[in-house]
Amino acid sequence: MDYKTKKRDDSTVQITVKFSGEEVDQAYQQAYLKARQKFKLPGFRQGKVPLDLVEKHLGDAVAEEAARELISTTLRDIVEDLSPTPISIPRFDIESFDRQKGALFKGSYDTMPEVKLGKHKKLKVAEDQPTVDEKNIDEELERLRTERAVLRTKEDEPIETEDRITLLPQGISDAQLPSVVGTPAYMAPEQARGEGEATDGRADLFSVGALLHTVLTGRRVYDGSTDDVRLAAAREGRINLSLDVLADDDADVGQLLTRALATRADDRFSDARAMRGRVL
Repeated sequence: MDYKTKKRDDSTVQITVKFSGEEVDQAYQQAYLKARQKFKLPGFRQGKVPLDLVEKHLGDAVAEEAARELISTTLRDIVEDLSPTPISIPRFDIESFDRQKGALFKGSYDTMPEVKLGKHKKLKVAEDQPTVDEKNIDEELERLRTERAVLRTKEDEPIETEDRITLLPQGISDAQLPSVVGTPAYMAPEQARGEGEATDGRADLFSVGALLHTVLTGRRVYDGSTDDVRLAAAREGRINLSLDVLADDDADVGQLLTRALATRADDRFSDARAMRGRVL
C-alpha cells in the first residue's frame, strides 16, 4: 500500500491511496470470512461452509465489504503518520477496485488552517473590566437550568408556563408523530423511543460510544441507508457492533464500546466519570 497527500488552499488535504492486487484479494478473503458466519448452504451448518464455496457463490457481491475492510485497516495504519495532521476522518471515493490490478482510492480530510499574523506588536488594546451583578448570575443560572432540563410526561396536572404541548389531530396517536430530537445514527434506544423520563446522561454516553465506534471501525452501530431506517433500528435496540475489525490488542477498547453501547441504560457506565476512568 502506498499513499500520498497534497495540501490544498482551503485547509483540506487530498489523499491518494494505492493497493496491490494481493492486498485487494486479502480484503476479499476477510469479507468472505465475515460473510461465512451467516452464509447458508444445504449440507453444511451455518458458519461452517468451506471458504472456497462461500467465495464461489458470493463472488464480487462482497466487494463493498472488502473495500470498507481495506479502508478501515488502512486508516488505522496511517492516520498517526498523515501530514498535515487530520482533524476529521478522511472521506474516500473508489476510483478502481480489482483483485488482479489493485485498487485506487482518492479522498480528502480537513486540517488546521494556517494563520499568518499581520503587524500586531504595536497594537494597543484597552483592558475590559467586566462587571457581574445578581441579574447576570440569575440569567446564567436560568440558561443552564433550561439547557439541562429533562422532559417528563405530565399526567392530570395543570399546564404551566414553559411546558411543551403536543396537539394530536383527531384519529392520530402520539406514536405516529415524531417525538425525538437528535441524530439517529448516534441515538440511544430510550431516546429514540421518546422515553423522556428514562433518558438521562447515560444516553449521552451511548452517543459518545456510537461516535467512537464509527471512528474506530468505519461503521455505524445502526444499519440503514436513511435516517428513518436507522431511527427504527434505534427504537428496537438493533445495535450492530463491528468489533471484529479491531486489532487483537484492542480488547479493552472492545469492552469499552460493548458497555457504552449496551441496549439497556442500566448496563452502561453510570456516568461520564466512570466511563473516563475506564478509558484512562
